[in-house]
Amino acid sequence: MSTGDEATRSGIIDATNNAIVGAQQKGYITAQQAVNLRQTWAQNYAKGSLAMMTPDQRISALQSGSGVVSFIPPDQRLEMVRNSAFESTELKLASLKQPNADGTVDLNSLDASSDALTNAIFQQESGNKHRNADGSLVTSPKGAQGVGQIMPATGQNPGFGVKPLQDSSEQENRRFTGDYLNAMLKKYDGNQVLALAAYNAGPDNVDSWIKQIGDPRSGQVSNQQFAAAIPVNETRNYVYQVADKATKGAAYQAITDSPDFAMMSPQHQLQVTSALASMRNQDATLSLRRDNAAASAANSIQIRIANGEIPSNNDWNTYNQTVAGTSYDGTTQTLQAITASTQHLFSLPPAQAQAEVDQMMVNLRQNGGNDTQYKVLSAVQSNLNQRRTELQKNPQQVYSLDSGQPLQPLSVDDALQQPGSWGQGLVQRQVNSDAIAQKYGPTAGKNLLTPDELHNTQDAYDKMTSDQRIQFWRNTQASSNPAIATRLAREVGGDSLQVASVAGLANTPDGYSTALSVDKGFRLINPADGAAKVKFGTGFDDDTTRAIKSEYPGLSTMQIQSMLPVVKAYYAGSGGDLQRVPDDDALHKVIGTPIKIGDASIIVPPGSNENAYKDNINTGINKLGEFSQSVRNGLNNGTYTLAPDVDGNQVLIASASQRRVIGNDGRPVVFEVSK
Repeated sequence: MSTGDEATRSGIIDATNNAIVGAQQKGYITAQQAVNLRQTWAQNYAKGSLAMMTPDQRISALQSGSGVVSFIPPDQRLEMVRNSAFESTELKLASLKQPNADGTVDLNSLDASSDALTNAIFQQESGNKHRNADGSLVTSPKGAQGVGQIMPATGQNPGFGVKPLQDSSEQENRRFTGDYLNAMLKKYDGNQVLALAAYNAGPDNVDSWIKQIGDPRSGQVSNQQFAAAIPVNETRNYVYQVADKATKGAAYQAITDSPDFAMMSPQHQLQVTSALASMRNQDATLSLRRDNAAASAANSIQIRIANGEIPSNNDWNTYNQTVAGTSYDGTTQTLQAITASTQHLFSLPPAQAQAEVDQMMVNLRQNGGNDTQYKVLSAVQSNLNQRRTELQKNPQQVYSLDSGQPLQPLSVDDALQQPGSWGQGLVQRQVNSDAIAQKYGPTAGKNLLTPDELHNTQDAYDKMTSDQRIQFWRNTQASSNPAIATRLAREVGGDSLQVASVAGLANTPDGYSTALSVDKGFRLINPADGAAKVKFGTGFDDDTTRAIKSEYPGLSTMQIQSMLPVVKAYYAGSGGDLQRVPDDDALHKVIGTPIKIGDASIIVPPGSNENAYKDNINTGINKLGEFSQSVRNGLNNGTYTLAPDVDGNQVLIASASQRRVIGNDGRPVVFEVSK
């Protein structure tokens, strides 16, 4: 019986009972058959009544077991409870697909639990993963670690009453993440948008943004307006994405934590969990699709503005619809203001426009401009520079054109055959480069060689013998200066450790043989002619690393790792026993000799005379006059130490602050030892 009218249902039941009684009295059915028919009709009546209820009402009635429900056998009631729980859950799943079906998140109504926010942070920060497949700690390029991506400095000194990170375990990382988030929630009076922004960018930045944007806690701006105005893309995206994950994650978790889920059959539970997984994937896909579309729309309109276009009202309407509910929501006003500024810039002569762009950039830095402003202004700058872009690829030629002075070509052959001419040309190129850097900035003026000259030099260098390479660098330094030789090595070798190390060693007083061995060793380790590579003994790298650490305890792990290939090359090129660890003498040849100046440990560069090096420093100290004794005392008691600068000289450093010590003349104290 599926009719919902109770009077009709009662009439049908009465008529049915009368029919059963009449049939029994006339002998059409037996008494037992009459009983069975009454039970069947009673069950049908009960099931019909239950069918008229909502799933939750049905579950309540079935669990009570009273009234007409008592006619339904217990096993059938249990099955009906399970099915009703599944039906109720399906309705909840369907309702979850309706809110924010377009992938947006409403930050003004954000009210997730602390646990939901924390779980969303784990998912956003690390994909809820604490360690990599190889067992190493998940670490970001910036150094954030673990499932909660905690910066070591924050972990050690979090402040806000948070217990510092105790170890690298996942449990401790999760504990710290939750504690720190709760501290941010407390600091910002429970405002979840501010707390999430602070977790990502730090509370100091958030406090600064509140002053710039307005405080959503006092109603100066809404949560949505504050998030949209966050000037850092990473943090703005972070707030939206974590909020979205927390909101949906909590709703999904509520499904599996519900009594209905517990009452379902295992088969139905599997269906629900599969449906939830599918919905999560759809959410992620939709969110990514919307974010990508918003990013594309923002990029497109920014480029148009930077190119001098004025978007129409329809363009702005389309843009607003595309970015609604994403991290780009609320950027229209900023873009429209930039449009007006861009139109003004393009109406000016190039030189005047450049001056205004420079001033606008200064203003942005001083006042905390947002990413959109920086991006569009950078694009405007690119357009202003378009006329000279090709020239800037060849800065030496730019100088020649700007100055009207013809550029004298440099030939790599002169470095070996006419070093005086080679060096004179390089010195002039350095003068040109300094002038270019003054006018166009250091990036434009860094090259000493034109692209063709650089290509020819690199090609010739590759074909040189080891002896020729050493002579090339010796002639270069002797005919120009150490700074030019170092600069040219970076230009010719790029990231090549072989070129940099050989050039540096070749230019020390006694470094010829060492440089020769290093160059030969690199050739033996990485032969270019198909010859067999030399083989080092088992554990050679680890043993040599320990030997370097023992001899030079002040070197960092990164420094040791950068020196290891050079040590190996020298050892192979000098005929060392590759089954044994290099001795201290071999290390000194490549890395330098450790000496003491007072209590300060320094390394005399390889190939340099350590006594002369020490004398140079002592002479430099004596030249400090009345300040000299204070420096000696500081070096003896550890107040001061020494550190090399980019020119190879030694700089006096205050041990406590690790800052340069300023002399009586108001300048940093530097001891010239590189000459």
